[in-house]
Amino acid sequence: MKKIEWRDICAEDEKIHLAYLKLDRRSFAPKHHHDFYECFLVESGKGKHEIKGKSYDLKRGDMYFMQPEDVHCVMGNGTRPLTIINLAVEEQCFIDICRIIPELRELWGKVSLTSKQFPGLTQSFREVVTETSLTSNGALEASHLLSQWLILTKKDGGSLSDLKLPDWLSTALSEVRHPDNLRIGLPKLFSLCHKSPEHVSRVFSQKLQMSPSCWLGRERINWASRLLKTTQMNILEISLECGFESSSYFHRTFKKWQQCTPFQFRKDLAQVQGRS
Repeated sequence: MKKIEWRDICAEDEKIHLAYLKLDRRSFAPKHHHDFYECFLVESGKGKHEIKGKSYDLKRGDMYFMQPEDVHCVMGNGTRPLTIINLAVEEQCFIDICRIIPELRELWGKVSLTSKQFPGLTQSFREVVTETSLTSNGALEASHLLSQWLILTKKDGGSLSDLKLPDWLSTALSEVRHPDNLRIGLPKLFSLCHKSPEHVSRVFSQKLQMSPSCWLGRERINWASRLLKTTQMNILEISLECGFESSSYFHRTFKKWQQCTPFQFRKDLAQVQGRS
């Protein structure tokens, strides 16, 4: 299992890295993970994407967003080469951008663009490739490009002003991610918002396209994944630490967001670390 590090593909002062890949039936990007954030868009052709132990068909307009710990590989399987536009963002750069545009944290997973969305996104890629050195202004360019992605992947089209979170909600989301607050859950979230639960729920639906409880469950699983990765705590201890009073509910929620059980997540991670 190969681990790709930022320093292996980029100059020291680079913050984002753009590349075009062409894969036919006989070529593939081998299974790997990395220490940076990665996204890719299928420009043409067909192929397969294996991620977290599952295989998915790829076609024009498919876009995937991967976090550093995600293990994946890409291969072509059609008569035409699979052409991919790939964007890598240095870890600290992405964290800094999310402080400005918190909604970018919602991008993980797969998005399939419509025929109307596709041209705008490919054009934004090409503009960044041709008009910037990707170095000193890398964070600004990455912020612009990711913002365009966020706009184009919204179901209603929208504009960047539509996506901006109210200050009260942005502050509350930042504070509730603290482990002590995640354990308390929804009561703490509503308290930090200083708004009625009904109003908070409406804004969540409008801005994040999910309920407060769904968002909170995902954040708890993000924290649980980090504990599985960095500690020796057993799964029951992690479940309680993250605010899940029911072990079965923890397992269902974990599988919803990570597509595997906590046990399998830790087992796969140990195999990756053992081979890297």
